[in-house]
Amino acid sequence: MLLSGRSCFRSLLALCRYQMGKSMPYRLAFLITARHSFATSSVTRTAPFVHLLSTSTVSMQSKCNMSEKLTLFDAMGVTGKYKFSIGAPGPADLKKVAAIMERVAAQRMKEEKNTEGASLLQYGAPLGDPRSIRALAKFLAAEYGMPVSESHLAFTSGATAGFLHLLLQMFPNKCTVYAEGLAYHVALQMLRDFNFKIRSVPNEVDGINVDRLEEIWAKDLKEVSTEEQSKKPYQALLYTVPIFHNPTGTILSPAKCERVVKLARKYHVLILSEDVYNMLYYDGSTKPPKRLFAYDSEDDPDYGVGHVVSNCTFSKLLSPGLRLGWQELPVALREKYYDKSSVIVSGGGLNPVIGGCVTLALEDGTVSKFISEIRTSHAKKMEMTIEMLNRLMPSSCKLYHPSNVCITITFIRLSFDYNTKKGGYFLYVILPSKLNAVEFVKYAKEKYGISLQEGFKFQSSTEDFVKELSNGFRISIPYPTFEEMRDGVHYLCEALKECIKE
Repeated sequence: MLLSGRSCFRSLLALCRYQMGKSMPYRLAFLITARHSFATSSVTRTAPFVHLLSTSTVSMQSKCNMSEKLTLFDAMGVTGKYKFSIGAPGPADLKKVAAIMERVAAQRMKEEKNTEGASLLQYGAPLGDPRSIRALAKFLAAEYGMPVSESHLAFTSGATAGFLHLLLQMFPNKCTVYAEGLAYHVALQMLRDFNFKIRSVPNEVDGINVDRLEEIWAKDLKEVSTEEQSKKPYQALLYTVPIFHNPTGTILSPAKCERVVKLARKYHVLILSEDVYNMLYYDGSTKPPKRLFAYDSEDDPDYGVGHVVSNCTFSKLLSPGLRLGWQELPVALREKYYDKSSVIVSGGGLNPVIGGCVTLALEDGTVSKFISEIRTSHAKKMEMTIEMLNRLMPSSCKLYHPSNVCITITFIRLSFDYNTKKGGYFLYVILPSKLNAVEFVKYAKEKYGISLQEGFKFQSSTEDFVKELSNGFRISIPYPTFEEMRDGVHYLCEALKECIKE
């Protein structure tokens, strides 16, 4: 069984909870060790390409028992006709990626056969193949609309692998992790499994409540001068999804981005910015909102050692099964935790074969073209879903979205300066207090075959401001087809009307 990165991590974790009698930290250590062991095997590195290039793949799949759990979602028991709970690309998009990978894999393996060392199949360079780094930097600069330095880039096996790679090396003695009241639920669970303390900061429609964050840090942490930073470890970690937030879809405004970076420097806090949806913007712009990493400029006099890591993945842009991502991080962190990391030295660069193949698609513009196509298709589904929800939902239900500000939640400060942009994967619906979100999600699933993610799963704490916002559910738009999205949203609104008599 070949497993690595975010998808396998969740799948193995779910299995091990039931099948292993050890403590959770032991299970997680087991999973990481297993992933790393697979990653160091030259056989497992080439296996995906044997599968890709095999002429018998289609016939073999057609004969396989359909009850087998072929994906993470099968293993997790996700069922129903309208799968609005899945935060992943849909089958139609993945088939297009299969065609891309079939072409570039054959081309890259041919190149390797004709080179003296077949270096792509050797233990990889710690940061990633230099050719791949160059292609990635050029791709990012074009997509972000601003320069991206190769000296800040390192390849990973996906966002989860990158997250854990830094977390476990940088904070072996744990630290407090600050997160929004509602935040990416699996990241929160991983932090809990590793016994990190999580402290909640309220969500707002333009991102994290920075005023409250400053109050908390002033109480919890000590100020660290720029001169002292190179001698001291980071005091804490801020985990955030600033652009097209999971689960609410919001964007951290430019003013807040600047303040958060200033505060991180003042209190010597590392910000782990999960930038997995940034390129999926649907408002007609030519570039996405400026990423948080770009606000932490080396030219600033108080830059210190750097305080933002941009954690990224191709899972949302191409395919989760590729298990390929990257980090953009300060030079000092890149050198210590990648170039000179014993973890990397032992196993070599992360996922170099897939990275080498994707490099060809980056170089010839295929990846950019594909992302442009999915932006268009996602935008149509997002616009349609927002319009239908606003038109058909009971008035007591509120769509917590940048262009549809919820005005009934007392803990949310309203802001309209930046959040008219749409993008990402998710919409979040807040229910009236008289309707329990967990009960409603169960009802919608049983009667209409609609799968949703309940809001309580995203709670970073049980504080009142978190509880109130968590009485809702998340809708994910990429996986269903346009027709499934349209029909499913119609039935979703019918279910809401049946449960809320107005």
